[in-house]
Amino acid sequence: MMKKRIIEIMAESLKTDICKINEATMQTDIPNWDSLAHLNLMLKFEDEFNISLEPEDIGRMTSFKMIYEILQSYIDKEAN
Repeated sequence: MMKKRIIEIMAESLKTDICKINEATMQTDIPNWDSLAHLNLMLKFEDEFNISLEPEDIGRMTSFKMIYEILQSYIDKEAN
């Protein structure tokens, strides 16, 4: 469920077709994924998952894999 929602947010925020985003997607794969789009994407994740991302994590979130892992770590922290 969370992976599906991340893909939906990425497609919407990066203005790309949802079928172009999967678990192997990286920032270099999406032409629209520039620095401004990246910040907007991070804000959407913060709103969606009710978290506050650290700047160093925002800088590392340049692939679906890293986005998922980092968001999951924040959600796990919130649960404890």
